Amino acid sequence: MKSLASYLDLHQPSILIIPESCMPSQIPPFPNSKDYVDKFQHFARQHGYQIFCTQHWSGQARHGVAIMVRAGLEVLEIQRGLDLDDRTQYEGRGLALRFAKFWVLGLYVPHKESEYDHLLEQITSSPARANMHVVMGGDMNSVPD
Repeated sequence: MKSLASYLDLHQPSILIIPESCMPSQIPPFPNSKDYVDKFQHFARQHGYQIFCTQHWSGQARHGVAIMVRAGLEVLEIQRGLDLDDRTQYEGRGLALRFAKFWVLGLYVPHKESEYDHLLEQITSSPARANMHVVMGGDMNSVPD
């Protein structure tokens, strides 16, 4: 985390999207990573940020998105995943935060578009439903044509 600390100290971004953050859940059977989320939250607080994250449904440290938000910026709504149409998206590849005048949409989009049509549909429709400006960022290995 030394590089991340240096970046935060040097650039002081208001919002930082971390795709494929690989945040494990704090549940068994992953005892080796049980303190990871707490340590990352502590790190964020030390540098003046709050952290929001998504996790893979299995609890494993796979996929996921983390967004660091500078302390003092008010997050009004959090959407973990893009399940606005009630279809479950288990992999934690989308995280949306609503602020007063815009949304931030953090994404980790997989390589094979053909295997993830449900996620790509949700990515393109989510901003259309937001009725506000949307800032999208992350790791977008495949995007809609």
